Amino acid sequence: MVQRHEKSNPVPRARRGTPHINRFLWKIAKPAMRRRGFSDQTLIEHWPTIVGDNLAALSQPLRLSRKGMRDGDGAVLTVKVEGAMALEIQHFAPQIIERLNGYYGYPAIGKLNIVQGPLYRRPAPHVPKPPSREAVERLSETMEDIESPRLRQALARLSLRVTPETK
Repeated sequence: MVQRHEKSNPVPRARRGTPHINRFLWKIAKPAMRRRGFSDQTLIEHWPTIVGDNLAALSQPLRLSRKGMRDGDGAVLTVKVEGAMALEIQHFAPQIIERLNGYYGYPAIGKLNIVQGPLYRRPAPHVPKPPSREAVERLSETMEDIESPRLRQALARLSLRVTPETK
């Protein structure tokens, strides 16, 4: 008879909890990333850390190309930049290449190709306004069954957040 170790879990791995979405997201994004030349997403994820927040706000990596490169030469990184900021990114190109190669730990990038165009901006999250004090008071007065005034106000605030008042 085979005995289980004390640490082994009889519940199969699939039923231990919900898997993280990043396991599936990379599987979905991998073909598109490979078409753009990125074998992994770390360059895109860590772009602000690598080049700094100021330059990252002005640019985003588009494509990593190794075509036509000789052995020992680094790849060509195509960076998208908005309008007139291309001149500033071109000015900082040697420092950006140095930072990228320092990030990789070897001379992975040999040239920076700059393309002008609009950058993708994440939309700002919508934060609803807190309910007015008068609305909270009006709604909390209708909750006569609840003895605690603090609980009544908390429930009124929650209710108004879920279903905002109409004018």
